[in-house]
Amino acid sequence: MDITAQLAAVVRQCTEGFSALDRRSGFIETTEREAIYLALMGIMDAMDEQRSRLFEADRQPVDQAAIDAAMDEVSDF
Repeated sequence: MDITAQLAAVVRQCTEGFSALDRRSGFIETTEREAIYLALMGIMDAMDEQRSRLFEADRQPVDQAAIDAAMDEVSDF
């Protein structure tokens, strides 16, 4: 499995967790939605930056659009 697919799976799981929490309490509104998105994307960016330092020549690029799509697929909030 390539890195983008692995990260998309992680983002889906995180998003499903937030969706489950929101179904219980309804706490996720616009501000929280943006904060969750920015936090997840920040983690993805930091990971990709670290990978570029460690694996300069062999680094497979992360498809950011696929990561965004993974979050959108399962988001209920």
